[in-house]
Amino acid sequence: MWYIIIVTERLYIMNYQAYLYRYIHVPSGRIYIGIHKGLITDAYNHSSTCEEFGRLLRTEFHNFNYEVLETGSLGAMQNKEHKMLKAVNAKSNPNYFNKSNGSPASPEFDELRCLELVAKIKKKSGKQELATTVAKSVFLQVREADDFTHVQDIRSAIDEVHGDTAKLGLKAVIIEGYFGEDEEEYGVDGSMGLGGNHSTKGTVSSKHGTTIEVIRIAYEEWEGMSDTELEFVGMLLNKQEGKVKPKTNETADLSKIVQSLYYNHNIDLKSDDMRTKLEHFDVPKRKITSAINRAIKAIETQKLITAGQKIIDWTQGAAKKRLYEVILPQYNDGETYVEVLSSGSYGSLLTFLSNFNASEREYKKAVAIVRHPNSSYKNDWLENDKYTSARNVVEVFMKNAGVEYEEVGLKLLQNQKKQVEIE
Repeated sequence: MWYIIIVTERLYIMNYQAYLYRYIHVPSGRIYIGIHKGLITDAYNHSSTCEEFGRLLRTEFHNFNYEVLETGSLGAMQNKEHKMLKAVNAKSNPNYFNKSNGSPASPEFDELRCLELVAKIKKKSGKQELATTVAKSVFLQVREADDFTHVQDIRSAIDEVHGDTAKLGLKAVIIEGYFGEDEEEYGVDGSMGLGGNHSTKGTVSSKHGTTIEVIRIAYEEWEGMSDTELEFVGMLLNKQEGKVKPKTNETADLSKIVQSLYYNHNIDLKSDDMRTKLEHFDVPKRKITSAINRAIKAIETQKLITAGQKIIDWTQGAAKKRLYEVILPQYNDGETYVEVLSSGSYGSLLTFLSNFNASEREYKKAVAIVRHPNSSYKNDWLENDKYTSARNVVEVFMKNAGVEYEEVGLKLLQNQKKQVEIE
């Protein structure tokens, strides 16, 4: 993930905001856990108020083992620190130097409770209720947008079975007591739909459907859960199967929950924790990666807009025209092979070599012009071992072939803030 810092009107990007560290006093086995906002290379030791810990560090620093446990956003590190300290009640634990259990940056995402509620819902049997009444409840928007094609498919299936929604296994899940009587969304009884929005709409719009099975979740069963946790439950309900399968979670939907988990629960975008949560939706790893990358791009774009910046898209508009009409022609001397690559595709390097080998000319020089779809791709291209190793292979190949090789990176960011000039 990326953090954008404005310093003297320039844009700097680093790949972590804070880190979690641990000291272990080897002779006693006592531990101190802390976090620091900044770089690992900062001249920073600790922020402990424990006099004994401070004295031991001063007098026998050589007896301590020190390690950085994790890096990430400040919020994620605060949450991780609190979780670790709370698990052992460090403030009252004689094996720890910590005087408190820390403070979380946000409410902890209760993954286990989400899974337990889903399991409970799937075991419940509902009652048939009028679909027109159910439709008056506001449904939690767990997907990026409604799929009207899916609603039409459900409507057609209902009419084919002459309105027997039970035969199709159609259900709606309603949580009770979500809205107060003074809220506009109160509807009939203050309930909110959590699952079965498309099925309800399909039933209402069909010619023969009148009722749909409704599973109601009492207030005490979900009380205290955050909107993101309920959204997570709603998405997990989309895994249910039947003759008419509910709309599965697409990349855009997964990206939406990724952003919710990031903004509301400080779960780092590229963390194992984020991927583990998405694995509950039984989607391929490549789809998880695509969803996370889509979320990263959306978040980064919003931050750049706020900072008066934008990512240059070299695939369209004026930038594309400049690339192909100004930049590329500079290398077209008859002796140079030039190709535009995307850092968003690992295979682009293999394609570059393949195209170079397939070319009929004997070139003296080869130039790879690399465009970066976003900062994350640029960082991977320049620092990720997989990409740097592949780039090294290209360099070695060209050197052995007696061909001069050059890699040129296209500018990533463009300043959007205009300055008022006085004549």
